[in-house]
Amino acid sequence: MNESVNNPVAIEIQIYGQTFKLRAPAHEHDRIRKAAKIVDDTMREVKSAQTTIDSCRLAIQSAFLIALDLLTLKDDIHAEAGLTEEVKRRVDNLTKKIEEFLSSQ
Repeated sequence: MNESVNNPVAIEIQIYGQTFKLRAPAHEHDRIRKAAKIVDDTMREVKSAQTTIDSCRLAIQSAFLIALDLLTLKDDIHAEAGLTEEVKRRVDNLTKKIEEFLSSQ
């Protein structure tokens, strides 16, 4: 990639009422904003379900929920990839059987 594309550029994000100043390549800014929104939304969701909670505990619970979602998605991807491999194996097996049958005719 072009060096200027990877040069860090300042970006500000808001999470749970706090501003964070970061530096990242410009092409990553949209992803960073989306990640910040996920964290902010999760923290607000956890907070709405609790009567009292300090911000550190809130952040840890939110991080846990986000990590759990990530692991679930990874497991789903691996399961889907395994299923895809199984389907491919079956198709290859059936193709081989059809070819053997046709060559014996």
